[in-house]
Amino acid sequence: MKKIISIVLSSLIVATGLAACKSDEVIESSTSVSEDDTVATDESTTITTEESQVQTENNDMTEWIVPESTDITPELADLFSRAIDGLVGVGYTPKLYLGYLVSGGTIHCFLCESVVIVPDAVPYWSLVYVFEDTEGNATVTSMYVPQYSTSGDATVVKDNPAELMPGGWSACVEQDADIDALIQDGFPGTEEYNVSLYTPKMALATQVVAGTNYAVLCETQGEKKDNKFWTIVYIYQDLQGGRSLINIARLDIGSIYGPLVWNVSGEDYREVCKTYLEEYAPDDIETILYIDNPTVTMLPILPESYYVVTEGEGVAPYYSYTYQTTNDGLLGPIVIYVDFAGTIMGLGYRE
Repeated sequence: MKKIISIVLSSLIVATGLAACKSDEVIESSTSVSEDDTVATDESTTITTEESQVQTENNDMTEWIVPESTDITPELADLFSRAIDGLVGVGYTPKLYLGYLVSGGTIHCFLCESVVIVPDAVPYWSLVYVFEDTEGNATVTSMYVPQYSTSGDATVVKDNPAELMPGGWSACVEQDADIDALIQDGFPGTEEYNVSLYTPKMALATQVVAGTNYAVLCETQGEKKDNKFWTIVYIYQDLQGGRSLINIARLDIGSIYGPLVWNVSGEDYREVCKTYLEEYAPDDIETILYIDNPTVTMLPILPESYYVVTEGEGVAPYYSYTYQTTNDGLLGPIVIYVDFAGTIMGLGYRE
């Protein structure tokens, strides 16, 4: 008979929409969107590359910076690798470096090719945010999955890889589309749209219709040349190869990140776990070797099998708290899963 001891962590995730499509609007536009899965944007979404203009007296910055190079350098690859060390369930490969914000350290945003570690899993694109403290320690703070739409000027994101591609969208992993030609041919030759402001970086997804819709990630330059930001440009290609622009939606990495306060160490929830064990598993708590020092690991998704304490999925990512015991060799450790808000979602199985 199996004995159950495991708890679930849920985390607070933010999704948001953004503004600005046309070239004559990209500097002035500002949108504040608030939905069940969203966080309102700041009053201004203008990003300046003049870092001295956006830094505070503490050397913190008030706006995100899109770097001159979006390549994943060896230094960035090492940072990302250290940040995701210990995460299980999903594989993440950084492909583009989208930007950073200096705030008590540095928050980095990566575009990643992602895949759940299960047979025949479908890959998808995700935004992974990494916090690097002033001593160089790196931790993943949040992950989001862009949602694709040929209407609206807001790119909405979700925090869960479930239902990755609503509307028949498929992730472009192979990158075999000529994205430069898609953008150049698709933009109308009018003053309303200035194609020179859009630099295609990655084909994110396609949708098969009577032809094909392409979602292309573009680095976008403000007309005054003092700001850069990200947009997803949607191009329709008909069966004869003709191309036309159907939508532009801004991808505001700063608004998506939102005003999160990430519990990196999980210390606040150690007490939650301890209280739960004292109330519901007093016999087991006597076998724990270090009740105040469990091993804390962040998980992007909940495990496939665990004893459910709280119904529902919670909000990803999650924390697992693993307690070593005097009878690990016989039963295994005690594992508790908790969400970002401190809700115990379930317990791990013991033999």
